[in-house]
This record gives sequence, C-alpha cells and structure tokens, in this order.
Amino acid sequence: MKLRSKSLPILSVSLAGMFLLLYFVTKVFLLDSFARIEVREAAENVERAVNLINDEANNLNIVCGDYSAWDDVYRYVRDGNHAFEKSNLTAPTFAKQRLNLIMYLNSAGDVIFGKAFDLEKGRFTPVPAGFFRHIAPGNLLLSHTTPDSTVKGVINLPEGLMIVASRPILTSEYMGPIRGTLIMGRYLNATEVAGLATMARLSLCLLPGGATSVLGEAGVMLSEASPRTVVADGFRYINGYALVKDIYGHKAFIVKVTDRRTIYGRGMRAVGYFLLCFFGLVLGFAAIVHFLLKKLAVSQQQGKELEQRYSLVIEGANEGILITERTTGAIIESNGAIQNYLGYTAEELIGLYLGQLAFGDAAITDTLIERLLQQKREYRLRRKDGSALDAELSAGLIPYDGREALCIMVKDIRERKQFEETLFFQANHDLLTGIPNRYLLHDRLEQALAAARREGHIVAVLLLDLDNFKIINDTYGHPVGDQLLKSVANRLKSVVRSGDTIARLGGDEFVIILARIGRIEDVILVTEHLLKHFFNPFVVNDNEFFVSPSIGLALYPNDDDSAAALLTKADTAMYHVKDKGRAGFQFFTTEMNTRVVDRMELEVGLRRALERGEFVIHYQPKVELATRRIQGMEALLRWNHPERGLIPPDTFIPLAEETGLIIMIGEWVLRTVCEQSSKWQAAGLPPMKMAVNISARQFKQQDLVERIGAILAETGFAPGLLELELTESYLMNNVDEAVAKLHGLKGMGLGLSLDDFGTGYSSLGYLKRFPIDVVKIDKSFVDDILINPDDATIVRTIILMAHNLNMKVVAEGVETGEQLDFLAEHGCEMIQGYYFSRPLPADGFAAMVRTWGIE
Repeated sequence: MKLRSKSLPILSVSLAGMFLLLYFVTKVFLLDSFARIEVREAAENVERAVNLINDEANNLNIVCGDYSAWDDVYRYVRDGNHAFEKSNLTAPTFAKQRLNLIMYLNSAGDVIFGKAFDLEKGRFTPVPAGFFRHIAPGNLLLSHTTPDSTVKGVINLPEGLMIVASRPILTSEYMGPIRGTLIMGRYLNATEVAGLATMARLSLCLLPGGATSVLGEAGVMLSEASPRTVVADGFRYINGYALVKDIYGHKAFIVKVTDRRTIYGRGMRAVGYFLLCFFGLVLGFAAIVHFLLKKLAVSQQQGKELEQRYSLVIEGANEGILITERTTGAIIESNGAIQNYLGYTAEELIGLYLGQLAFGDAAITDTLIERLLQQKREYRLRRKDGSALDAELSAGLIPYDGREALCIMVKDIRERKQFEETLFFQANHDLLTGIPNRYLLHDRLEQALAAARREGHIVAVLLLDLDNFKIINDTYGHPVGDQLLKSVANRLKSVVRSGDTIARLGGDEFVIILARIGRIEDVILVTEHLLKHFFNPFVVNDNEFFVSPSIGLALYPNDDDSAAALLTKADTAMYHVKDKGRAGFQFFTTEMNTRVVDRMELEVGLRRALERGEFVIHYQPKVELATRRIQGMEALLRWNHPERGLIPPDTFIPLAEETGLIIMIGEWVLRTVCEQSSKWQAAGLPPMKMAVNISARQFKQQDLVERIGAILAETGFAPGLLELELTESYLMNNVDEAVAKLHGLKGMGLGLSLDDFGTGYSSLGYLKRFPIDVVKIDKSFVDDILINPDDATIVRTIILMAHNLNMKVVAEGVETGEQLDFLAEHGCEMIQGYYFSRPLPADGFAAMVRTWGIE
C-alpha cells in the first residue's frame, strides 16, 4: 500500500509532461510534414497542367508535320493547284483536327492559303488581324532553314491565346528544297482549357502574363527566375502557379491550379484524434497500473492456486503426459492417462528412462529426445507386461523447479493404426473374395521376379478365366455369381502353397504366381492338380455349378522378365485355350504372340476398311434344279486388303462380330446390294431374289426391323426380292424374342432362310415356331453324301422335314454332277456351289445372267 501511494503522484506528473511534449512535437513537426506533402502535390499538379498545354502544342506540331511534308502540298505551293484546297482544306478538315487557323506561305513569305475557322459555330471566319504581325518577314514562324526545323508554342493575339505550330513545306520523303511554310493554330480559349481540366481532373484556369501584381504573395514569388510557386489560400485551399512564355520568350500567361487542402485538413483531424486517443490511453494506462499495484498484494496466493490447477489439468488430461529430465530422459512426473496406457503406477514410472519404454532404435534415449524436439513422431512403447502400444509422441521444453525439463505428450493411436491397416487392406485386396487385387499382384510379382533374378529360380504366372461364368451370372443373378467367385477363390487357396500368390484381376479372371520353381514339370503338375479340383461342383444356395477354368501360363525367364509382359503373355495363352475349346491350360509361345499381333493389325485395318472402300461384294448364283436356271443369288462379302489382298470372310467376320463393327458393315452390305440390284434392273436385267446374311450381333439389335425398313425405303428396293439368311445358333438364345423379330421382318414382305441347318441346335420344336421360307443344307453334309451314309441320311431327312413344314431347300457347296443328281433325286429345289459358279463380282454376275438366262 505504501509503494502504491508513492508511485501514483510520480506517475501522474510523468504522464502529464509526456502529453505536453507530444502535443508540441505533433504541432510543430507532424503538421509541417503534412503541409510539405500538400505543397509537393500542388506543384506536381500545376506542372501536370503545363505539360498538358505542351502536349497540345506537340500534337499540333505532329499534325502540322503531316500536312507540310506531303508531295501534294509541295506541288500546291509551287504550282498553285486549287483542286488541292477543295479536297483537303475544307471545313471537315478544320473540325476533325480541331484547328482554328491554317496558313500556307511560299518561300517568299506570300500567303498561298490562309483561313480561320470557328469550331463552335462550324464556319470559316477572317484570319485574326493581329496574326499578320507574326508572319512579317524575318519573323520566328517563317525562319525555317533546314528540313527538320519546327516552331511550336503559344502566341498572344488580341483575340486571345493561340497554340501554334510552324513547319517547312517539304516532299513526302522530307526532302527539299524548302518551298514555304505551313502554320496551324488552335485557340487556347475557355472551352479548350475546360477540356484540359476535365482530362487532367484539375481545377484549372489561365491568367494574363502581366497579372503578377494582383496575385499578392504568389505574384511576388513568381518570376522568370522562379516560374513555379505554390501558396496556401487559408485553411481550405492551396493554389499552384506557373508562368508560361510564348514562342518569343515573353510572358504569355499564368497557369493557376486550385486544390482543396485535403491532406492538411486530414492531418489536423488526425493530430486531434491522436492526441485524444493518447490521452485516453494515458488514462487507461494509469488505471491499469493502479489495478496491477492493487493486484500485486494477492499475486502470491494466485501463484499457489495456479500450481494447484496445473496439477489438476495434467492429471485430468485425456492424453498421457510425461515430464523428464532434459539431458538424461529420467521420468520426474506422470499423469493417470500414461499410467493406464503403460500399466505402471506413478511411483514405478519415476526414475525410469525413456529408452526403457521404447522398442528398437527409439530405445536410445538421447536420440529419442532430439527427434521428439524436432517434430511429432510415432513409436511403439513397451507396456509393463511386455506388449506394445502404438503411440504418437510430441515434446517441448518447460521450466520445472528452476531447471529445464522435457514435457512429452503421448497419444494412443491404436484405433487409427487399425483403421489405416483396414484401408491398406482394402486398397490392395479384392473386396469380394479377400484375396490380393491387381495392385498387390503387381507388387508380389515384382518381388518374386527380383528374388528369381538373385537366386536363379523360375516364376510361373497362371491366368485363369472361368468358362461360361457369364451365363451363370446372367441367369442366376449377381449375388449367386459373387458367391461362386468366393468359392472359386477359396478352392484356389486350398491348392497352392502358402508362399504363392492368388489374386483377382476383376470379373471372373484370377492370377496365380508360383515363385521359386525349380522345374517346368512342377508347374505342369500344379496346373493339372488345379484343373482336377474344378471337376467337383461348386454349391451355392443348394444349387450345383460345374465351372471349368481356361488357364494361360507364362514363365520367367523363358517368356519375359517384366511383370506386365508376363501377365500379357499369360492372357494371350489363356485366350488360345478358349479358342481351342476351353477347360485346359496352355503355355505361351512366340507363335501365339504373332497371332495376337496379327489379330490386332487386322482389327486396326478392319476399322478403316469401310471408310477406305476396301470391302467388295461378290454374288453366287442360286440355280433351280428343275429348270437349271438362275433364280437368285447370295451376296458374299470380301475384304480387298491393300497389302494382304483378298481376305476370306471366315478370317475377318468373327473379328467384326467381336468388335461390333459388323453392325456398320452389315448395314453397308444391305444398302449396297439393294442399290446394286436396282442398277441391274435399270440396265435391263429382270428382278432376282437377293439373299443377304444377318449376323448374330445385327440380329440382337432391338431396332433391327426398323433399320432394315429404313434401308429399303432409302434405296427403293422391293421387300419381296430380299431374303435374309439367319443362323439357328443365335435364334435359339432367346426364342421368344427371335420369333417376334422374325414375324416383324416377315410382315414387311421379306423372305427368311435358315443357314447352315443341322450344324447347331436343330430343334424341330422351335423350328416350327419360326416363319422360315427356306432351309439351307450346310456344305459339310453335301461334301460326303455319296460316300458317307450318315451324311446322305441327314440330307434326305432335312429335305423331307422342310417339305413337311412347307419350306424350300437350298443345298450349299455343290461341286460335282453326282452330288447334283443325288439332290435332284431327293427333291432339293435349289443349289449353289462351284459346280455352276464361284462367287462373282457384280459385272461378272450380270454377264453370267445375260449368258445363262433366268427363269
């Protein structure tokens, strides 16, 4: 209390003295700084105004230069061509260039042309009388002796100030001799000054050059030696003055720029606010000091309370806290959370070193302390029972009983670690089956290859694709398909060694990596063993499913040494198994790769063949046996490859089916044959039945009937002359849908024939539901009808069955007269084959028809 009573008077006197000193300094120095800033800104503004007037003179000089250095002007002054005046020295010219005066004088000083113009009224006026004294002989405006001579500036006329520019008259190449002088003038009147003021955003006016005597202090200060000055006009305005001379060096006028004293006014207000704020701060500071002095008496008691709260916070914290010696790491203090984490009591932890609580490299105490002070780290701590605790540790230095100590925060991150492990598993494993996915597969394969390179082992990559899985998945639904894939994964795991890898690529494709293999024979044994395990059915929801795998194998180092290449080659081998009938295995060979590359090249060429016009259509005649005359033809597609020549359809049609290109190709074929048939009829050939093959991919289109109808309408082809050849195999996939489409086509008037009959399902129960007109006997039966009794019986049966169903029969591939006689004997209506003709180009077929004749 005694200290407070002595301190307050001293503090009050000190603060009052500081306030008076600050007031004086602010008044004398700060406001003067504001005034200097304001004077500098006013001087800049008046200089800017003068520069604007000079810019006007410069611009006028440029225009004068354009009109003085000109071949037409040169001849005009020399020859007196008045046509030049009428076309160039008109009122629009004065108005466009904002000119009040244009005067051309010859080298003798005679005026060739001289006119004045009132810009506001838009009319010519007499040349100001006062101007003529400025063009007297020897005057500055006429004193041009060199081509680059110019005179620009201001002159005083009785009519007012005028900006003038004078240039010698030269050729367009600025060459002499000088023929005379061009003078242009523009009044510096109130309108012009107002425009300059608006453009510069200044309060601008011009005063007479001799007005210095009435300007008071500014007039005294303004002289030729000091042509610029700034004078304050009270507290509200500040004026800037500039003395401007005319072209002769005489006083022409004074530029006056008036500005509001905004900066000084703001400075005055700022000083007032500052002093007011400072006074308030002084009072506040005095109150704070008084408050602190009052609180000083009870600070010791507050310190004790703070220490108690500190202990409560540490003990109640959710995270573990350890306080250790800075240098040794010996534990001084701990809280309940860390004691629960580690299973120690507070007494047991005191004296232990940090290294005793950590595993591995972290057991080195001094290293652990330095790392923790650098940044937050994750460690595995040793619990009292020897188990591990995943924890995140962070540390900082704190004062503790007069020395530096280390405060370590310990956070239990076991849940986070478990979550991260779950995420890692999900990122690297197939969520359906739980086995590795393609990402982990590539990692495992790279590891296996690295080990094989070091140790000289074989690595086998087996790629499995489940045969007919899609049918099961589509028929029984995805839940059943998913359960089946899980069962397959479990069965695969039961076959291979624990060190081998089983992965799912996606869909029904699996990969097995057999590492550290000594002999290729071992790979064969494992693969055969694997196939045997698929002999037993898979049971899903009380349903038994028999699923076989097609397995492709690629070996390191035999086939390749990179993971990606081995997977690709195993995939190639797997597709070779599928092509050979499925349910087996095949090692990769170079020939397979060649076929794959060849297939890819063929596919690329196929995608471009249509737009390049490489497809051609050949026509094979259909001959009626009873009359031996041509009754129609079958359109057969050929690909005339620019490099490989004519490619047979059995090479590229399956590829077109697989890629979906058959849709566009099929429509092109249909449109082309309709147009060709129309051309034949226009050329005098009678109408003939045209048979066109429809592929499985085309038939699956929902709008097939509409597409064919559109092509017929587009080409104008008669539907009754078109016959679509269909294959029984794809008709049987969805009988109800097939029947509906066939009736739609039949309703359009098209003919329908069943191609390759007897090679597929050949179900009579379904056949009678199809509105078929013609059954075609496949060439495979016709080839051996004379030597194979079974083929002969099949052909006779097909003919008899077709006739009983009111269908006609066409036999394909007839090549001999004996075959022809057999078919005629048993009632076959029509044949096609090499016996009569190979498939022919359009011109060849037309020639054959004309020679052969038709029914």
